[in-house]
Amino acid sequence: MDKCIWTHYHLTNDNILGDYDWKGKKDMLNVVLLGLPKKLPPQDEKYRLHRMLSALFTEGLTSKERINVLENEYSIPAVHEFGEELNTMCNLGQGVYERGEVKGLEKGRKEQAKESAIKLYKKGWSLSEIAEFLECSMEELGVWLKLS
Repeated sequence: MDKCIWTHYHLTNDNILGDYDWKGKKDMLNVVLLGLPKKLPPQDEKYRLHRMLSALFTEGLTSKERINVLENEYSIPAVHEFGEELNTMCNLGQGVYERGEVKGLEKGRKEQAKESAIKLYKKGWSLSEIAEFLECSMEELGVWLKLS
């Protein structure tokens, strides 16, 4: 998302800040949806809530930058330990993303190996040759080729 969004759905859609067509259920009463931009919004009264949340959750900001915004703009005092905890909290999403990326890559590799196994089997390769070439177990190969 490249802009700040503040929408309140209550039988009608009130775009309080920005205009965005939210996906998903819109028939819930009194739901407030906030969309945060990828970059820290400008220092402006209408972006006050978005700027504070973005200071906490936007990627690419250092702990020092986050603390500077919280202390100077929102009068939230920070001590040294707070900086490390803030950095940990703000980077939780990055860790989730990275773990998901690793799982996705592994799933993609397995799917590609499965497709390769099928092609090689159709070309007449032996099961042991395929398993050795793809560095997989005979059991895994059997599952891929549905040899049970």
